[in-house]
Amino acid sequence: MPLERKLIRFIRDQRFRYKKVHANREPGQEIDPVHKEKFKLLEEIQFEFKSKRKGRPKSDWIEAGWMANYGMLKEHFQKHGSYATLQYKMPLDRKLMRFSRYQRDQYKKVHADLQPGQEIDPVHKEKFKLLKEIQFEFEKKKRVKPKSDCIAPVWMATYGMLKEYFQKHGGYGTLQYKMPLDSKLMHFIWE
Repeated sequence: MPLERKLIRFIRDQRFRYKKVHANREPGQEIDPVHKEKFKLLEEIQFEFKSKRKGRPKSDWIEAGWMANYGMLKEHFQKHGSYATLQYKMPLDRKLMRFSRYQRDQYKKVHADLQPGQEIDPVHKEKFKLLKEIQFEFEKKKRVKPKSDCIAPVWMATYGMLKEYFQKHGGYGTLQYKMPLDSKLMHFIWE
């Protein structure tokens, strides 16, 4: 885990612990010595136990990595008018596809865990707002394969390779999954 992430997690944990220890304490009750020492050390470096998010614009709350992926997704949509043009073969597109899938999962999870009358946390709310601005589809549409009266050229090409393999080897018992061509033929056979 990169150092920056570790520090962010550490800061979040310390703020949570501070809040929890103080919330569970009875009036006049002492804080246990370990927590007291930790809080003292953090205070010595002017650690802020309360987040200053409230005064900043919400877009500043969102991590830089998320904003970078969002920017690339927004640019892709502006350029192509759709997300359907993303291709798994292209590394950048693959990254955007993973990012999109994760955003859909987050959207479902946040809304599934939401209790009646409960608000969505501000960070997720802002992320979802930004995604809606670029017409992001939170529900993945099922691809409908067009019905066709003829056999697809790709199928025919793979069939041709399989036929040639059968003629050369007398069957498919010698196919090895490690070999790219053999792997493709095996997928074709078991589809």
